[in-house]
Amino acid sequence: MSDPPVAGALRARLEAREHDTLAPWAARASESRGRLRPEAEDPIRPAFQRDRDRIVHSKAFRRLKHKTQVFLAPTGDHYRTRLTHTLEVSQIARTIAKVLRLNEELTEAIALGHDLGHTPFGHAGERVLRGLAPGGFNHYEQSLRIVDVLERGGRGLNLSWEVRDGIAKHSKGKRGAPVGAAPERRAATLEGQVARVADIIAYVNHDIDDAMRAGILQATSLPAEAVEVLGGSSSERIGRMVTDVVEQSVRRPEAPEIGMSGEVLEATLTLREFLFAAVYENDAATAEFGKVAGILESLWSRVRSEPARFLDRATLERDGLDVASRDFLAGMTDRLRSCSSPARGASGAAPAWYSFWFARGVSGCQGKVAPGRVGRCSSTCARCAGGRTGSTVRSRAACFRPARLTTTRSPGRCGWPSRYTATATATGCAAGSARRWSSPARGAWRVSICRSRSTSTSCICRSGRTPARANSRSGTVT
Repeated sequence: MSDPPVAGALRARLEAREHDTLAPWAARASESRGRLRPEAEDPIRPAFQRDRDRIVHSKAFRRLKHKTQVFLAPTGDHYRTRLTHTLEVSQIARTIAKVLRLNEELTEAIALGHDLGHTPFGHAGERVLRGLAPGGFNHYEQSLRIVDVLERGGRGLNLSWEVRDGIAKHSKGKRGAPVGAAPERRAATLEGQVARVADIIAYVNHDIDDAMRAGILQATSLPAEAVEVLGGSSSERIGRMVTDVVEQSVRRPEAPEIGMSGEVLEATLTLREFLFAAVYENDAATAEFGKVAGILESLWSRVRSEPARFLDRATLERDGLDVASRDFLAGMTDRLRSCSSPARGASGAAPAWYSFWFARGVSGCQGKVAPGRVGRCSSTCARCAGGRTGSTVRSRAACFRPARLTTTRSPGRCGWPSRYTATATATGCAAGSARRWSSPARGAWRVSICRSRSTSTSCICRSGRTPARANSRSGTVT
């Protein structure tokens, strides 16, 4: 194995390669402005490569796989999540950076870290948390807080200044320009500017694709003037946008700046405006926002009522209750698992009181319990909003839409710890998706009623410590 001096020479060789091959205006690792806290250089990796690796190995990056991009709890496997969006941004950004001879590793690090601070439930979650948290909330500020403070047990990732600058200035909002922003609002490096424009290229196209998959949009409903300029498919549009960014940027060798032609920029902004009207803020999205608001408001109240149980002690002591609560909710995934909580066990399971299944159509409880009171239904009787047949929930089971299932107390059938037996109404055996139940006393576990919908006489119950059968004609699990 090489000793440190030899390994250090390997890093110096890579840094020298950057000087030889990159454009004069590209960022170079050896010329970085440094980190928040000085630390020894890696013996092999240049600074930006090290930053990229730290982001990829962070917990916040892994949590993106369970955070919504646009559609909450989609039924298919091909909808984007916040993680797949991030990977698409990274791919587009590296393509542009490579052609322009910019630093690909810096570009990739910014792209991979730009959305680490996103809330659960996409932009709807961000809007709710912005209203709940004193001082508001912005996901790009939270992304910076994650890499500066929250990761690695409160030590942060200690990234280089250039990566942090790109993360902090990637966001455009509803009306911000992807290129040509004022100097104080755009990244200081061209690599950061590339990540900013790659973000809108990625989400404008994949959100259209997902909306078509969901049946919300048709190809014929897209703005004709934008389609005429950019193309009729995602592949065509991405190719047109990327090519335009490269062509417009290389035309400015004296004062390089990432740009787009007026025609392509106008078409891109037209598509973004169309998406806000037709997808992000339409009636269906508004209904989803109501569900998200109820969930997050309940969680906000609960964690603040028992901070010692749910919130990080060091953050409470250093930054106070408001910041600790904001960190907790922003770090959660759509499955309502948080990045850190004293209440979690070694398995990382979430506290039982907010464990529930975010099924399609769920909107908390109606009747005796206010909407959004997750897992805290009335001990007498509460009516689930999502149940198409008006199912009722007794005892303390969480209210959700469980494919027309009604719960009743009974002796321990299937060996279920809380001794619930499920009775299906009118539909026979339920489809195989897992149903999550919550018991404050015994923790959370999954209950999958049957392997698949069946018209035969019976199907096997997958959960429980002892096998059980469901008679699909009578619809009763026994």
